[in-house]
Amino acid sequence: MQLQPTLVQTEECVTRLVFNPDKMDDLRMGAKCLDEVIKNQLQAIEDAERAKRKEIVNKKAAMTKAVNTFYDDRRRVAARVEREKLARESRVTQAEADDSEPPVDEMSNLKINTL
Repeated sequence: MQLQPTLVQTEECVTRLVFNPDKMDDLRMGAKCLDEVIKNQLQAIEDAERAKRKEIVNKKAAMTKAVNTFYDDRRRVAARVEREKLARESRVTQAEADDSEPPVDEMSNLKINTL
């Protein structure tokens, strides 16, 4: 099927395109092709926007996860430091309660003979 050019008429040195009813099927096919191309392009644009939004959401989620991990670590360290502090205080309190003397350094008991 070979497409024929649209009928062109010239009147008084003015060129005009004239509607040709025989070409109506060709025009309908062209319109359907254009609709399909537009639909595909719009779908591609929507997919790109959706992917961009998803990437932003994923970045925010990763950032939130990293911040939460950091704060969890700080809380664990603070809890460990508090437990160690309580354990030290407990040992000091226990030692005072037992009236025990602190351990003596063995080197301090040595007597040095002087000549």
